[in-house]
Amino acid sequence: MTLMPFLTIPSFLPLSARAPSLGVTTRLVLLIGLVVLMIAPAALGQANTPETGEDASAPEWIVQADRSAITFTFEEQGRTVDGSLAYFDAVIAFDPSHLDLSQAEVSVPIAAIDANDRQRNEILRGPLWFDAVNYPEVTYSVTRFDLDDQGTFFAYGDLMIRETRRPVTLTFELTLKGDTAQMVGQAQISRKAFGLGTGEWADESLVGDQVDIHVTMHAKRQAAPAS
Repeated sequence: MTLMPFLTIPSFLPLSARAPSLGVTTRLVLLIGLVVLMIAPAALGQANTPETGEDASAPEWIVQADRSAITFTFEEQGRTVDGSLAYFDAVIAFDPSHLDLSQAEVSVPIAAIDANDRQRNEILRGPLWFDAVNYPEVTYSVTRFDLDDQGTFFAYGDLMIRETRRPVTLTFELTLKGDTAQMVGQAQISRKAFGLGTGEWADESLVGDQVDIHVTMHAKRQAAPAS
């Protein structure tokens, strides 16, 4: 006998156990009890699960500019040239225990690039290199953090130069002491992959393709807002 479209009393049960011997009210009570037993475990599981909703976030860090630096090196006609960024802006939200909630973005004005020579700086800001007039800023946006068994961190992000976006991985070591942090990292990029150095500068005997980037940052954890 069918009680509901999805609930059928098996025909192999003895007559004394079949639905006709049960009143309508009793059958409804049994059906409701069955539904409760089915949904109760899921409901309890949801109630016991910690909330990690949209409000969950990693703490923000304020970079101490006077103790931080981003430098770079490249080859120019067989010589190593050292350069640095006079200033940059970094927005960092990071929690080593919750890397999935961590994120960072660094922006660098082209005017801040200093290759230790006035003429070289003018060339780098020109149309054959960074083209600062049309593209005044470089950005690096971290899309994911990871940590290996040796305690080395990896920041996987996208570097945007001019109209070209390429993935760049920054490898770094992190030292945490209370509310302060020190990060030392490095990355490598191909200048030609970003369209830097066209025309006569495409010749790698003049300027090498590989650029090594070194990062040292000191930061302080921003106090959580009062609730």
